[in-house]
Amino acid sequence: MDLDSVHFFTVELRNGHVMSTPKYEPAQEFVGSLIHEVSLKGPEFAWVQFVFRNLDYHAQLVGLKADLSYYRKYADTPETKTDGEGKEYTVERKERGTEWYRSIQEKVKKIDAVKSQPTISMAIRGMWIGDVDTLSDLGAFSNCSDETDRLAVVPLRDPRMLAWLVRRRVLADPAEYLRHYGTKARKASPELMLTTDELPYYIHIPTGPIIGSLGSLADAFGGAVSRSTTKRTQWRIGGGSQGGTEGENEAGKEDGFRVAAVSKIPALKEKLDEAGAARLRHLASNTERTFELTYSKESEKTELLIGSETSGDLRRYEDMLSSLYGGISFREKSPIPAHLQILAGEVSQQLARRPPASRLGSFLARHRPSLRTG
Repeated sequence: MDLDSVHFFTVELRNGHVMSTPKYEPAQEFVGSLIHEVSLKGPEFAWVQFVFRNLDYHAQLVGLKADLSYYRKYADTPETKTDGEGKEYTVERKERGTEWYRSIQEKVKKIDAVKSQPTISMAIRGMWIGDVDTLSDLGAFSNCSDETDRLAVVPLRDPRMLAWLVRRRVLADPAEYLRHYGTKARKASPELMLTTDELPYYIHIPTGPIIGSLGSLADAFGGAVSRSTTKRTQWRIGGGSQGGTEGENEAGKEDGFRVAAVSKIPALKEKLDEAGAARLRHLASNTERTFELTYSKESEKTELLIGSETSGDLRRYEDMLSSLYGGISFREKSPIPAHLQILAGEVSQQLARRPPASRLGSFLARHRPSLRTG
């Protein structure tokens, strides 16, 4: 394997307007469209991960609205100058002619619409082994938009992203990006702020006519099966499974992330009705949860995964999906995709011949014992 073909990525707001809450239309078709597009592009391996949890942005949104209102008031105040004879005169400030000023009203309107609703934080990132150009133009993401901004895929070469993916890590305080919005320190946030109304547009099981084009998921589609078959097994990053009881620690969390694969999906010819789709808004928790997909060109198969920080919360997550999609089934899964274990093995073979030339090769060389355990 050519390690230069290994790319990581995040999905961010194209223009960094943090109040934006983009979504994919039509509703409940994003996941199916993403699976179909990835399989058509045919990377050697793809891993797309959505990490989400409840997070209250109200205070930051109120502060951001105040900052934007102050800027508009400042721009609307004429600037006083002095001519060559010492006489004062006023002119319109140059800020009034900027796109930033012209868009303030729209941004404030968006903030007002969001700040009164429950919000979540969502990080979208992944790994792509293949042509970086096919990664950059994933239409399923670029077609997610609202009146303020749209999503864009940002390829990265930083191998530290691999550890973030395996551990399902998120930022401790993504709200800081709202505080820096409109300043010279402004940066695009690696996490999205969404309301619970937008969550169903990203987190759902493929249903409706699109399932006929999802050949890579064909093995998972089937009729009624058992509600849940996930075993109470503890998974530890880099340590495989542990038998025994669930054993959440005193803080309510366990060592490592719990992951389950969706092994059976009911082939529903219709999307969830309005009431069912509305219940998808409750999939977020105060605990970090994930919704993931992996694709392998060798097997031409896609696998859907869900995860949580604790076994108990993972079962609640499963139960919620089961109540919405009758006949769905789950099975235990290592948090480390099998392709990463193969990749680590190839790096080991390369090490036997020569030191790895790339940053990713060096990173994998340091971490290959944990990546090969699953």
